[in-house]
Amino acid sequence: MGDFLHTWSGEASQWECDELGHLNMRRYLYKVSEAREMLGLTLGLRSSFKAGAYSTFAVREFHIQYLGEARPGAPLMIKSAITDLRQTDMDAVHVMYHAGGRPACCVTERLDHISTRTRRAFRWPSRVKKAAKAFTIERPQIAGSRGIDLSARPSGMTMKQAKAAGMTLLGKGVFSESDTDVFGRVTAQAILGRVTQTVGQFSAAWPEMHSEDFTSGESHIHGALLEARVVLGPPAVAGDGYHFYSAIAGATPNVRTLVHKLYNAVTGELIASKQGVGCLMDLQARKHVKTPADTVEALNAAAIEDLRV
Repeated sequence: MGDFLHTWSGEASQWECDELGHLNMRRYLYKVSEAREMLGLTLGLRSSFKAGAYSTFAVREFHIQYLGEARPGAPLMIKSAITDLRQTDMDAVHVMYHAGGRPACCVTERLDHISTRTRRAFRWPSRVKKAAKAFTIERPQIAGSRGIDLSARPSGMTMKQAKAAGMTLLGKGVFSESDTDVFGRVTAQAILGRVTQTVGQFSAAWPEMHSEDFTSGESHIHGALLEARVVLGPPAVAGDGYHFYSAIAGATPNVRTLVHKLYNAVTGELIASKQGVGCLMDLQARKHVKTPADTVEALNAAAIEDLRV
C-alpha cells in the first residue's frame, strides 16, 4: 500500500477571497487542478497537460467538502493519492491542509485517461500503472460524505425534463477563453464558479439574501456551501452559452440541499449537474447558524422530491 504525495503548496490570496471573507469555493478547485496535474506528472504523464498532448485527464465527476475555511494569507498545502486505478480511469483524492495540519477541504474525483483527438478513454500506459503503486491507498475516512449519496446514479435529466419538473431558470451566460484549459475545454473550477456567481439569484432557496436587512448591508448572515457533488457532461468550449436551472431538494434547520443543472443554450445538452449542501453562516462569529422553523417549512414546501445530481 502506498502513501499520499505532496502535490501543491501556496496560500489563500486576498484576491481569491469573496464577500464571506474566505477563499471562494471555486478557488479551492483551481489549486486542486494543479495538484491533479502534479500527480499526473509524477505518474509519468510528463506532457499530458500541455497544448498538443496526445492524451490527458478528463474530470468525469468530483465531490468536495469544505472542512476549515481559509482566510486571506492562510498558508495551504495539498496531498494527493489514488484510491482506485482501473483500466482507463482512476479515483483520486486531494486533501488540502492548513499550516497546522487542520484540513481545509477534501476533493475526490473520477478521472478518465482520454485521447485529446477522439476524447475517448483508453488504457493507462504501463509506466503509470507501475508508478501508481507508490501512491495508491485505501479510501480515507475524510473522503466520505456528510449529506450526499455519492453512490447515487446521475439522473441524466434533460432540459425539457428539468422544465417539466419545475426547476427554475435562474440564469444565463456564455463561457469565455478564461474558463478553459489548454485544450479549450471549460474546466470544472470554471463551472463551479458559474454556480457561485449565480446561486444568489435564487430567492426561494436563499430568502435571507433578498431581505431588506441583507440588501441594505445591515445583516451579517450569509449562505455558505458545505459540500457538493458535480457530474460533468461532454465538455463545453469558449463561446458556448448556457442556461442555468436550479431547484430546492430539501431542508433541515442545519442545512439546505439544492440541485443546479447547466445546459447548452443552443443544443440543450447537459454540461454539468451539481448537488450542493449549504447552510447559514454568521460572518461576525464565523459560525454556522440554524434556519428558523418557518423558513425550513417554506423551503420544503417549494422542494422537488427525488431530485438528484
